[in-house]
Amino acid sequence: METDTTETQSTGFSIDQWKKIYCNNPLQVSLDEIVKTPDISFWIANYKSEDLPGMDFMIKNYVNGLFGSVDDIEENEKNVHARHNSFARAFITESPTGYNLAIFWILNKLEVPNYFNGTDVFEYFNWTRLEPTDKRIEKYLSKDDNAIIITYK
Repeated sequence: METDTTETQSTGFSIDQWKKIYCNNPLQVSLDEIVKTPDISFWIANYKSEDLPGMDFMIKNYVNGLFGSVDDIEENEKNVHARHNSFARAFITESPTGYNLAIFWILNKLEVPNYFNGTDVFEYFNWTRLEPTDKRIEKYLSKDDNAIIITYK
């Protein structure tokens, strides 16, 4: 998966504003708002290894570290922080030999931004774009799930 190579501008849509809608309203309200927005992209990033060894707290620390590294990213010298242009939810599920990790991303760009290049967020994950009509988006945004969920907002 390649990231975009051109200077891609964020849309006029405010993900920060949407996060407030998501946190304070029923899922359907925030879902209707985000899927109808042009120039927003939805991604699922699956950890490249099938299973992460270790205990669940170790995986949680890894995910929090990933999200922390995204916090430190600034797009070029414009002081556009990744946190203001993205939303993510990490899903940690147990498998017979360890844990699986998938991160659902909403980005304020149509492609994975260049500023993710060289970070663990990009390097160790296989990124797949989801169409706005994909039913998995509702599942990933649902507040009820059996997985361990860490939200980056």
